[in-house]
Amino acid sequence: LYDLEETKLPEKRQYILQKLEEIKEEFKPDVVICPNPYDSHQDHETVAKECIRSFKYVSTIISYIFPWNSLEIKPNYFIKLSKEDVKNKLKMISNYESQQKVHRHYFNREFNISTMRFYANMINCKYAEAYTLIRYIEE
Repeated sequence: LYDLEETKLPEKRQYILQKLEEIKEEFKPDVVICPNPYDSHQDHETVAKECIRSFKYVSTIISYIFPWNSLEIKPNYFIKLSKEDVKNKLKMISNYESQQKVHRHYFNREFNISTMRFYANMINCKYAEAYTLIRYIEE
């Protein structure tokens, strides 16, 4: 996307902010979902921080959590999942063939079910997704 080279996003921080500003003006989103700002992957961290800079006054900002990359995990926004949701998520994950070929543990079925069960325990249900609500804006 935008011909950005993997692992080089910190060097393009200002360019990324400019593109996010263009997206903000064109779409005027109510909600923005971005990586966790405490993600240890430099590209994820850069995108998260620039999303916050760009959208902090106009949009609710929610960050998704990659447990294997996050230096801090502060889940405070949960979505309960049905068995059908879990089935669909696992099916979608299986479509990432490039990640399956290199055996990324986070694309493993058991890992994902365990993660959904872990977050579910925080809200007393069977399966859940967890996010960090960075900023909530209500009209």
